[in-house]
Amino acid sequence: MSFLTSSNHPTVAEGDTVMIYIDYSTILAAQIDLSAKQSVIHTKKGPVSLKNLIGHRYGTKLTCKSGYVQILQPTPELWTKTLPFRTQILYLPDISMIVMHLDLKPGSLVSLHWLIDGLFG
Repeated sequence: MSFLTSSNHPTVAEGDTVMIYIDYSTILAAQIDLSAKQSVIHTKKGPVSLKNLIGHRYGTKLTCKSGYVQILQPTPELWTKTLPFRTQILYLPDISMIVMHLDLKPGSLVSLHWLIDGLFG
């Protein structure tokens, strides 16, 4: 799912990228790909089967062994929280992922603003 087309369908479908909200300090990004080897994400709340996410509405709370996790649509803010480094230094893998998820193509107009906390918006 792209940030540009995120509002077109309110449920999780194969090929979507979802944010798995575990707690305030832990948010994971996961690609829903049934052909991938890793079909389960192990969290501190318990395992989350990616196959079982298909068809659930975004915002749904899923019960795990020791609590619950919430499935959220990706937003630029949530995506930033999943990055391992949140500083002014943008590393090449981070830049590549951001460019891909923003669907930037040659000729796209991009405005980059540096914020006080080191994140860009």
